[in-house]
Amino acid sequence: MDRSQQTPPSPLSRAMITCWMLSTLTALLSEMAALVLSIIVAAGVVPTDALRALALLVVLTALCSGSLGIVFLPLAIKVAEFKIPRIAVVGGLMICLLPWLLFLVGLLTR
Repeated sequence: MDRSQQTPPSPLSRAMITCWMLSTLTALLSEMAALVLSIIVAAGVVPTDALRALALLVVLTALCSGSLGIVFLPLAIKVAEFKIPRIAVVGGLMICLLPWLLFLVGLLTR
Protein backbone atom coordinates (compact mmCIF):
# COMPACT_ATOMS: atom_id res chain seq x y z
CA MET A 1 0.00 0.00 0.00
CA ASP A 2 1.28 3.43 -0.93
CA ARG A 3 2.05 5.82 1.91
CA SER A 4 -0.16 8.49 0.40
CA GLN A 5 -3.17 6.13 0.60
CA GLN A 6 -2.70 5.23 4.27
CA THR A 7 -5.04 6.83 6.77
CA PRO A 8 -3.42 8.73 9.62
CA PRO A 9 -3.67 7.19 13.09
CA SER A 10 -6.73 8.13 15.09
CA PRO A 11 -6.42 10.74 17.85
CA LEU A 12 -7.32 8.07 20.44
CA SER A 13 -4.52 5.82 19.26
CA ARG A 14 -2.01 8.66 19.37
CA ALA A 15 -3.19 9.77 22.81
CA MET A 16 -2.99 6.30 24.38
CA ILE A 17 0.45 5.55 22.98
CA THR A 18 1.70 8.99 24.02
CA CYS A 19 0.34 8.57 27.57
CA TRP A 20 1.91 5.12 27.85
CA MET A 21 5.31 6.29 26.60
CA LEU A 22 5.35 9.44 28.75
CA SER A 23 4.47 7.55 31.92
CA THR A 24 7.03 4.85 31.13
CA LEU A 25 9.78 7.37 30.43
CA THR A 26 8.90 9.30 33.60
CA ALA A 27 9.19 6.07 35.59
CA LEU A 28 12.56 5.35 33.96
CA LEU A 29 13.93 8.82 34.71
CA SER A 30 12.68 8.62 38.30
CA GLU A 31 14.35 5.23 38.74
CA MET A 32 17.60 6.64 37.40
CA ALA A 33 17.35 9.61 39.79
CA ALA A 34 16.73 7.22 42.69
CA LEU A 35 19.82 5.24 41.65
CA VAL A 36 21.92 8.42 41.61
CA LEU A 37 20.64 9.38 45.06
CA SER A 38 21.45 5.89 46.35
CA ILE A 39 24.99 6.16 44.99
CA ILE A 40 25.40 9.58 46.65
CA VAL A 41 24.28 8.22 50.03
CA ALA A 42 26.45 5.10 49.62
CA ALA A 43 29.46 7.33 48.90
CA GLY A 44 29.26 8.63 52.44
CA VAL A 45 27.23 11.82 52.13
CA VAL A 46 25.14 12.35 55.24
CA PRO A 47 21.51 12.57 54.07
CA THR A 48 19.92 15.85 55.06
CA ASP A 49 16.19 16.44 55.36
CA ALA A 50 16.14 17.96 51.88
CA LEU A 51 17.91 14.93 50.39
CA ARG A 52 15.50 12.57 52.15
CA ALA A 53 12.52 14.57 50.86
CA LEU A 54 13.95 14.49 47.32
CA ALA A 55 14.47 10.73 47.53
CA LEU A 56 10.90 10.24 48.74
CA LEU A 57 9.56 12.44 45.95
CA VAL A 58 11.55 10.53 43.33
CA VAL A 59 10.33 7.16 44.62
CA LEU A 60 6.74 8.36 44.77
CA THR A 61 7.01 9.68 41.21
CA ALA A 62 8.39 6.35 40.02
CA LEU A 63 5.58 4.43 41.73
CA CYS A 64 2.81 6.66 40.37
CA SER A 65 4.12 6.90 36.82
CA GLY A 66 4.91 3.18 36.79
CA SER A 67 1.33 2.47 37.83
CA LEU A 68 0.03 4.68 35.05
CA GLY A 69 2.33 2.95 32.58
CA ILE A 70 0.94 -0.44 33.61
CA VAL A 71 -2.62 0.87 33.17
CA PHE A 72 -1.94 2.52 29.80
CA LEU A 73 -0.01 -0.41 28.29
CA PRO A 74 -2.96 -2.73 27.53
CA LEU A 75 -5.01 0.26 26.37
CA ALA A 76 -2.25 1.34 24.00
CA ILE A 77 -1.91 -2.19 22.62
CA LYS A 78 -5.67 -2.44 22.10
CA VAL A 79 -6.20 0.88 20.29
CA ALA A 80 -2.92 0.95 18.35
CA GLU A 81 -3.49 0.76 14.62
CA PHE A 82 -0.11 -0.94 14.19
CA LYS A 83 1.70 -3.66 16.08
CA ILE A 84 3.80 -2.20 18.88
CA PRO A 85 7.19 -3.95 18.85
CA ARG A 86 7.43 -6.70 21.46
CA ILE A 87 10.71 -5.37 22.83
CA ALA A 88 9.01 -2.01 23.54
CA VAL A 89 6.13 -3.74 25.32
CA VAL A 90 8.36 -5.99 27.44
CA GLY A 91 10.83 -3.19 28.19
CA GLY A 92 8.05 -0.80 29.14
CA LEU A 93 6.44 -3.41 31.37
CA MET A 94 9.75 -4.11 33.14
CA ILE A 95 10.39 -0.38 33.65
CA CYS A 96 6.90 0.15 35.07
CA LEU A 97 7.04 -2.89 37.37
CA LEU A 98 10.52 -2.18 38.75
CA PRO A 99 9.50 0.52 41.29
CA TRP A 100 6.78 -1.73 42.70
CA LEU A 101 9.15 -4.69 42.89
CA LEU A 102 11.76 -2.63 44.75
CA PHE A 103 9.09 -1.15 47.02
CA LEU A 104 7.77 -4.62 47.96
CA VAL A 105 11.27 -6.01 48.48
CA GLY A 106 12.00 -3.03 50.73
CA LEU A 107 8.87 -3.72 52.76
CA LEU A 108 9.66 -7.41 53.12
CA THR A 109 13.27 -6.88 54.22
CA ARG A 110 12.50 -4.46 57.05
